[in-house]
Amino acid sequence: MADASLLGASASFANAMFQGGGASSTQITVVQWNIHKGREECPTTPPSGHWDCVNSLDEITTYLVNMNNHADIVSLNEVENQRSPYKNPDGSCCEDQPARIEHDITVGLEAKTQQCWESLFIAPDGSAATGTTGELLLWRSSEKPCGQPGQGTAGFQKQAPPERHQLPFESPDGYRSVGAVTLLIGPTSRPVTFFTTHLCPPPDGCTANQRQAQVDDLKLWAAGKAAPHVIAGDFNALPGASEISGPTGMTAAYVDLWTEAVNGGKATPAGNLSEPTHVNGSHFDYIFRSPDATLSLVSMRIERQRNGQIDVSDHFPVVATLTIQ
Repeated sequence: MADASLLGASASFANAMFQGGGASSTQITVVQWNIHKGREECPTTPPSGHWDCVNSLDEITTYLVNMNNHADIVSLNEVENQRSPYKNPDGSCCEDQPARIEHDITVGLEAKTQQCWESLFIAPDGSAATGTTGELLLWRSSEKPCGQPGQGTAGFQKQAPPERHQLPFESPDGYRSVGAVTLLIGPTSRPVTFFTTHLCPPPDGCTANQRQAQVDDLKLWAAGKAAPHVIAGDFNALPGASEISGPTGMTAAYVDLWTEAVNGGKATPAGNLSEPTHVNGSHFDYIFRSPDATLSLVSMRIERQRNGQIDVSDHFPVVATLTIQ
């Protein structure tokens, strides 16, 4: 009999096949989460600084692979990549959160799923530079060697190397960027491109027009990638904002999955198109999909309470399950 913990941690990513009308489909789960450096529970002022306490990476990775989620593709924002003074658990500097989240022997996704994962870190300037806070895109990998029991048994292959791109406008807290990877999904190896991004914040970071310029550039860059697309990120804009739902906003080219979920009775909690994804009551985090018949929404939720665990970020995880034909 297979190890129950392994099966429990990796049931969905196994590219579950569903037969219908002679065609096969693959169900995947995508998670969007601004993890706020994994330190929401830490003090913000001396003598114990925000960077100088044990982070919540263990809770974050446990959440991503628990029995309710089985994340296959993960978009994380505000991830620390060896930036001083953020420290490792042993007090040394500087913490490599992308590596720890992917393959740390204790808290990493590979250890908790016994499967292989790959990742793409995107610095604000669109590079892979360390010493920065950026975005992290992770996916279960069938091609990476990792020494785990489930190596090569499930996950996805890349169609091409992942890419990074810097968005226009430098806000007071720096540039913003987007990253993408095209994965081959299911029995037909359908290419689907997944994106992660984090746009500049209001009110001091940038204006709606400046965020619109970032949306325009993001859509233009994405148009050159294999379709269909799934774009996740912290857009720092409300659902009614022009850069989200205006004539040239994201929904001019993509479907907002939360709106689709609410209108289709597939949302948890139900009924609120502006369900908060941030502790201040704002809906800032989104997952968009191409208006493509090969992608369909199964269910979606915004998890304000995570299985009784304490909050580990000022944002809530957004979880969407999709079927890909």
